[in-house]
Amino acid sequence: MPNWVWAGYLAPLDGLDETLSRFLPTTVGTYNGKNYSVGCFDVALAMYARKSALEKDGIRIPTMEQPWTKDEFDAALKAIKASGDYQYPLEMQTGSTGEWWPYALPLLKSFGGDLINRSDYKSADGALNGPEALAWATWLQSLVTDGYMPAKSSADPQADFLNGKSALLWNGSWGSDVSRTKLGDDVLFLPSPDFGKGPKIGGAPGSGRSAPAARTWMAPLDYMKFAMQDKYVAKWASSAIPATDAAAAMVPGYEPGGVNEIFRQYSKEYAVIRPPTPGYTFIATTFAKAAQDIVNGADPKAALDQAVSDIDANQASNNYYQQ
Repeated sequence: MPNWVWAGYLAPLDGLDETLSRFLPTTVGTYNGKNYSVGCFDVALAMYARKSALEKDGIRIPTMEQPWTKDEFDAALKAIKASGDYQYPLEMQTGSTGEWWPYALPLLKSFGGDLINRSDYKSADGALNGPEALAWATWLQSLVTDGYMPAKSSADPQADFLNGKSALLWNGSWGSDVSRTKLGDDVLFLPSPDFGKGPKIGGAPGSGRSAPAARTWMAPLDYMKFAMQDKYVAKWASSAIPATDAAAAMVPGYEPGGVNEIFRQYSKEYAVIRPPTPGYTFIATTFAKAAQDIVNGADPKAALDQAVSDIDANQASNNYYQQ
């Protein structure tokens, strides 16, 4: 969205503040202090777990009030591996490509790092290669070297989890229904571990609507006011997380006390939006390459330093995407 604004394709959603205040923060696209897009739904990441595996190995079941700490999570992986019951304790879907890496690994943010400095979005120096980011990268690599997860997952990591090849699966809310069908009460959807700065997950609109840049845009804005009614948000959301409380009450499973309400709570409390800069697409691909290199054995510091160098050069060459 910021790239479209920078290119002159979108106009701000002036006059919709009251409407947008009802939506999950991650579903409202904001850039330079103005709103440009809104989504009807979101998804949320969670740590899928087999309850039987945790209980067998004496591992505490975490809650939102008391998520796993880094030490607890590492100890859980060690205990599951020692049991010998699973090919890998953890599946992080490392065979995925593209935006899975910057979207699904804001665990970096939980360590205290980030993809870019969010004060001015000009440089990644210190955010992506500082001590916190290096701690994240070193830990991520250790998951492979310690045998806790594969360097490259199979083509269907969720199937591996459901078929008993892994005890824990980092996955989105989109896989919850099939997991319940297969595992019943044995599947848990746990909060992301707290690696020091609180649990963090990716967040972004699942479906967005924006106002096109034009000489007059009252018609598009009137349409959006109409389309953003809760009954239409609920219909558009379908089986994803509805963007408003009232819409959630209309979607089976997401109503208060519903089986999927926990994902909406994760979205509200833990979600981190992608950096709202027109340079995000370059940042995303650069980070994905660095993370994949690290998982496959590259020196963490060298990989992060190179990513920072590449991102900073791109930002500077585009005049920091100034409008």
